[in-house]
Amino acid sequence: MTLPRALKLPALALGVLLAIGAVVWLVARRGIWQTGAQVAAVLQTTLPGSSGDPATTRNIRFPLYEGNSRVLTTLMLGQTAEPLEGGRYMISGLRIENYSQTPSGPTTNYVIEAPKCLLDPSRKVASSDGRMFIRSTDGNFMTTGIGFEWRHLDSHLTISNEVLTHVTRPEPNPPPKAKP
Repeated sequence: MTLPRALKLPALALGVLLAIGAVVWLVARRGIWQTGAQVAAVLQTTLPGSSGDPATTRNIRFPLYEGNSRVLTTLMLGQTAEPLEGGRYMISGLRIENYSQTPSGPTTNYVIEAPKCLLDPSRKVASSDGRMFIRSTDGNFMTTGIGFEWRHLDSHLTISNEVLTHVTRPEPNPPPKAKP
């Protein structure tokens, strides 16, 4: 039986999603979900984007973990990912969220955002020659600049040019008012 032309693309997309789901399930079951690079590589080379380019993926999520544990330390998000030579990706709409673990659960330390970014999953490095900004989630710290390199392994951020930083001190608790 041959599928009508209008059903071929949805059937192909469903098949790809089922295959990816099986890969994700196997990777998670075997406990090798260390960096998410294996799953991200599969996602970014097989899912068709709405642009029609079969290698472009939309709404990517790239989790990074602490050592060999399952403790999430960083989540890299992007609107699109386009594969490049050498296993790297051009990410648009980059957002990097860094977490620390507390007794009440994960807490976001800071967020890095950039319109475009080069991601090297094997080295766990994100870089760009464009505008970026980093901010703390409490709003007390923000830095912007042009050109950056962020390395996950040692949590090192280098901002190259036009660096501006804004630091706000939290308001101290006002002294209690004396009663007459």
